[in-house]
Amino acid sequence: MSRKRKNEPELFQRTANSCYCFRQYIDGKNTVINTKTTDYEKAKEFRRNYKAREVTTEISLMQRENASKVAHTIIRAVSGQELDRLTFQAGFDFWLEHNVEFNENTPRSC
Repeated sequence: MSRKRKNEPELFQRTANSCYCFRQYIDGKNTVINTKTTDYEKAKEFRRNYKAREVTTEISLMQRENASKVAHTIIRAVSGQELDRLTFQAGFDFWLEHNVEFNENTPRSC
């Protein structure tokens, strides 16, 4: 029976108190990705986000998006700088709140 392949790369520490890392093949080369945390749970979350963004990147590149824009999106998402999206109603309410002159209907001219 053949070995089963793991879906996620294994997390490891180079020394007892160092940051967690995992190995990833990038452009055919085995590369070590540093999670920059010594907390195992945060490292697992970083690895999960990294893998999810990797799939998103592949799809985006297949759709011929700008590679620079894709890279910045991944960096923002992995580093936690991604912006929350507003619903249309929340955005419209925010706009009305900050544009007082449009808050009420126009007065009648009769």
